[in-house]
Amino acid sequence: MSKLSTLVCVGVVFFGVFTGQARADESYKEWWDFLAGSWTWEISPLGTEGTVTWRKAAKGNACVGRFKESEGGASIETSGWRADTKTYVVMGFGSEGNFWQLESKKVTKDGYTASHVGVLPDGQSFKGTIVLKRIDDDHFTWESKGKMNDGEDYTLIGKLARKKE
Repeated sequence: MSKLSTLVCVGVVFFGVFTGQARADESYKEWWDFLAGSWTWEISPLGTEGTVTWRKAAKGNACVGRFKESEGGASIETSGWRADTKTYVVMGFGSEGNFWQLESKKVTKDGYTASHVGVLPDGQSFKGTIVLKRIDDDHFTWESKGKMNDGEDYTLIGKLARKKE
């Protein structure tokens, strides 16, 4: 067997082993099943509100949310499983300069807790922890607590309801 053939065989074996181990816990996909569809949202105390539609992407290996704010802003969020660190990652970018990133080691159909960093539309950055909780089949909430870049404590609360079709 040539060196190239041996390398390819070893690569296939390692790919199969690492892919299987990295995807052993796919419970985050149950969260995506719950999210799929259109929702209304509001964030207090910021007073922002709007709609979001989530759908699975990348052959079921990612989830994409498209947000529309009632004031005209728009954002996009992508989430997926980072196999090398075995971490669920969410990243969002908005038209007002806002950004957010969440990282969690465990996601269930009922929610998760994650580290949360981001930048608000006014340019202030923040770092904290966010807890997302499924209330029922048509509602969930999130609460993010932490510190702003100036050291001030913050709490943001999000409430989401599935849109009735």
